[in-house]
Amino acid sequence: MRMKEWWEAKDGSSESGEGCLAIGNLDNAVDGSMKIASASFAGLLRIYNPQQPHYSVEDLMIETHLGIPILQLAAGRFIDAKHVALAVLHPRSLNVYSLASGSATGSKDTFFKLLKAYEHTLNRPASSMDQGRFGGVGHEQLCIMSMEGHIVIIDQDRVVLERKLSNFLLPGPFAYAAAADCFVTYCSRMEIECFKYASLVPQSQAGQRMHADWSIIIGEEVVNVVVGHASRDLTHSQVDVVVVSTHMLLALQDNGSIRSQKRIEYVPLCATLYPNPSREVGGTEENLIVGTHAGTALIYCDMRLLWSARLMWPPAAMGVHCFGNQNGLLVSLAFDGTVTISYLGTDPPTLAVVPETKELNYEAMDEEHRSLLQTIRNSSSDSKIEPSDGLTLTAQVSAPAVVSLIIGAIIAIGFSRSEFPPCGRSR
Repeated sequence: MRMKEWWEAKDGSSESGEGCLAIGNLDNAVDGSMKIASASFAGLLRIYNPQQPHYSVEDLMIETHLGIPILQLAAGRFIDAKHVALAVLHPRSLNVYSLASGSATGSKDTFFKLLKAYEHTLNRPASSMDQGRFGGVGHEQLCIMSMEGHIVIIDQDRVVLERKLSNFLLPGPFAYAAAADCFVTYCSRMEIECFKYASLVPQSQAGQRMHADWSIIIGEEVVNVVVGHASRDLTHSQVDVVVVSTHMLLALQDNGSIRSQKRIEYVPLCATLYPNPSREVGGTEENLIVGTHAGTALIYCDMRLLWSARLMWPPAAMGVHCFGNQNGLLVSLAFDGTVTISYLGTDPPTLAVVPETKELNYEAMDEEHRSLLQTIRNSSSDSKIEPSDGLTLTAQVSAPAVVSLIIGAIIAIGFSRSEFPPCGRSR
């Protein structure tokens, strides 16, 4: 089964990755409609506002080239607790923008522009970032991991703390668990490590090494780490740390113990969680979507495969949101920068097909059935039955022709005896 396309913005000219997609109410609209921000490693930033099926030029709110590569995007309340902003991570800097609207004098057309709220220059090359209310603050903060294993927590225009991960070699997937107030990352020793925020604050020296509160050996490469309620019967204070590795899906508790696991036989690329539509009111259960290298989206509920559908192409990033008053639409970003909104299901037929109806002659059908059975028996029997209307051929030869044949035979026999002498006698 294939995903049905609802909306698509084709690009095909830039290279994107997993972090180059962010979804949120970026212009802080009153109706709370979601906007899509996509970026490329070349520095191209686009913001879309899909409102109806099929793409139109009005859906593109902003297209700008920032001049430096974009590693990751994030949508959240990074300026204050009320307004949504867009965080853009570059290799050596972090910029936070607000999206403002305006119109020309005497014109009803609306245009949008990016306003830079603040910027941070990074001392080390960045790898990835995550967001959350670290320590229970009222607004969201940003945590940046560097290529060298340093994490920096930024609260608006100031740096809250900076720490160094212990035994760090290469950067891996990085996530924040809000319910447990901890950071989860994957290290080059093929282990998942957890660092609680409360254990970081008392340390006073900048750059001091952090030691993990708990760790678990995975034993293979990890593609993605997402945090949510992937298992059933979890309370609001409990979470799952879902680890997507090359051959396994693993759900960990917030203390590092294994809750459930499942072997997989495909190559995963990205994963995301979204609320289960069939969950009870007040429930926390979420479904897991995994995008594969073969271009399929696999939907799991409590580690059980519910559905599989083919996408237009292999996804670099995915998310499930509401657009155009349609809930549960899947947003996918391709590696070439193309953004697609699709849904599960089939399109209704445009024309009603009415089959031709007529009365059935059951006696004729029964007679035809008996005739066919008799034909099968006759063809499968050992003795062949000659048909009654077969053709008979009779050959008649005249007397002069018979005499001529006899004389010719006698001459041929005499000739053969004179040509070859009897055995044992010589000429």
